[in-house]
Amino acid sequence: MGRVELSWQEYEQQRRRLNTRLGMYIFALIPVPLVLLAKGVTPLLMLVTVTCGAVGIGIVYPLCWRARHNPDRQQTQEKRVVGVVTVCRSIAVFSAVAAAVAWVTLDDQSMRTVRLGWVFAFSFVALACFLFSLHAQVRARRAFRRPDA
Repeated sequence: MGRVELSWQEYEQQRRRLNTRLGMYIFALIPVPLVLLAKGVTPLLMLVTVTCGAVGIGIVYPLCWRARHNPDRQQTQEKRVVGVVTVCRSIAVFSAVAAAVAWVTLDDQSMRTVRLGWVFAFSFVALACFLFSLHAQVRARRAFRRPDA
């Protein structure tokens, strides 16, 4: 069975349905950190597991779905935008988590300045990557003159 060409209205309807379903999955996974703590998993491994799961469900899967179902998926610019947005938003989330971890460890007075520098560096990378992904997405929307990207 080949791919079915979707109109923009059908694509948007299916995209909203996908986002609703993924939101329910995320809501259902709220107790996962509690289960991991009960099993004796170290906090760092738990943080990595939860963050990787969230990035996979919230960023990578929706963008892979977009790459397969978007009516403009055959165009080179759309393929490039999906790749850039996937990489940049994943880096942004991991950098934001790293900034939060660095912020939590600020209690030690001897290394406070160094850790504050890491907080600002990770925060800057997260913000820059996220803004660049938004810029790429808006540019693609304008190039294709489509209602929503």
